[in-house]
Amino acid sequence: MIEDGAFADRELSREFERLREAVPAVVEHRQALKLLGADFRYIRKYVDGSWMALVDPGEGLAGRFGLNRDVMLIYSLVHELQPAVLSTAEKRRTLLPQNLSCEDHVVLISSIDPRSPQKLHAWAQSDPMLGIHFSIEGTPDHIARSLLAELQRKLASRNLYDETLPVTGADFFGRRKELTQLQEELRQGKVCGVFGLRKTGKTSLVKELGRRFVSGRSDRIFVLRDLESLPQRSERLKVELVQEISQGLLAAFRAAGVRRAELAELELDASIGEFKRALAVSLNDCETRGVQVVLALDEIESLLGDAETLKEGSRPEVPEFLGALRSLVQEHSIFNVVVSGITSAAIHRGELFGVENPLFNWARSYHIQPMSKVEVDRLTTDVGKRMGVEWSSDSLDKMYEIAIGDVFLHRTLAAAVVEGLGQDMFPIRVTDENVQAVQRNWRRGVAERLAQMFGSFERHYPTEASLLRLAAAGDADWGSLEDEYSIEVGRLLDLGLVTEGADGEIEFGALCQTLATARVL
Repeated sequence: MIEDGAFADRELSREFERLREAVPAVVEHRQALKLLGADFRYIRKYVDGSWMALVDPGEGLAGRFGLNRDVMLIYSLVHELQPAVLSTAEKRRTLLPQNLSCEDHVVLISSIDPRSPQKLHAWAQSDPMLGIHFSIEGTPDHIARSLLAELQRKLASRNLYDETLPVTGADFFGRRKELTQLQEELRQGKVCGVFGLRKTGKTSLVKELGRRFVSGRSDRIFVLRDLESLPQRSERLKVELVQEISQGLLAAFRAAGVRRAELAELELDASIGEFKRALAVSLNDCETRGVQVVLALDEIESLLGDAETLKEGSRPEVPEFLGALRSLVQEHSIFNVVVSGITSAAIHRGELFGVENPLFNWARSYHIQPMSKVEVDRLTTDVGKRMGVEWSSDSLDKMYEIAIGDVFLHRTLAAAVVEGLGQDMFPIRVTDENVQAVQRNWRRGVAERLAQMFGSFERHYPTEASLLRLAAAGDADWGSLEDEYSIEVGRLLDLGLVTEGADGEIEFGALCQTLATARVL
């Protein structure tokens, strides 16, 4: 009961009493939370004197604000609240007991610093973690109303659709089929590739694959390395490549207690052969321990180069490195590799830089396709709930009619819609008229980014890009293009740039329709 502060869980009751001694206002806090249908679930004290609690938001707050998990509440007892409190929240979230979890985009902060509300407001402009002020003054009713108002104001002020970083966990939506297939490939020990245009969610998919692969398992290691920083000068490529992959593996092996001395002792200019032999020692230890290892290489085009480099360049270390990975996969049943990026050349080309491609006709490729309407509707509504935005069924239909499931188009359009709405009401209701009102300005706004995306695609798929330009200009029909360029048209279908109807007719996909309207094609 609220009156005596008792919890069903004795340990939670003891921790609550300890917290009450340090922060007497916690009694009013719990009463305020109970008025909102919420309550404490977990309490812990840290060595720096601060306290952390997990709050079960209950059905009311969860439904109103799209909260899928508990919310972290930090009690800071220092007189000067610092921005580090937000990064501390993220670190503490990752160290929670395995049976507990909390939201990773919002945290409640109760501080004795009188300027904490102003500080949290200022930090909200730049920090991805949103700090919500939880007042320590007033009656439970006043505290409850203040917290509700703060949640409404802060959540509505952030445009979560305007997200550019990869997402995982509760922020990841859809792609159930692809994730299931990729997990099965990993279980069967098959190398696979994930390919698609920029901003289509490749990195998010691979990161989510890794999160699910290791979730709750101490016998699994997933190492994701972004190759975008590799130098394009061939004489430095091998050295930087070996160092990049070695450092990623070393960190993961160190955390898992796997043998790694041979990797750690590699010289800065170690050869790919030396790297392979050193990694083999660690993998032998993993086999003994029953530990599975997956190495994921993102931005694979940074290793291969563009179409011109593949045609005219000299990078003998690339097929040598891919060959070393294939050999290690074949020799160690606990080791596997995932590659991802724009170009699928690492898998579909029979030859790389004058020698046979080790991964040709051996690895399985997956291409990022537009989301289904069910998936993209869920993405839109669930993200909207976090901002107090509700979408009508007609507005969702209009969104899909324009973007047809293309993740980049859909998120940027949703961001434009929300940006154009007044925030004087909560929750905010979106209609199809709101979507239509911003459509023209949105197309102008994304034109430059679309041009950059198409330019990147064209560097890796010049022939396919030429076919799109021919079709857009009306200089050729898809029937004749497919007769002469069946492989290239197949890649356009794989990438979702064109679609094939039930009657076999090929037409532009949503992205190409927008590219043509924006005169990028």
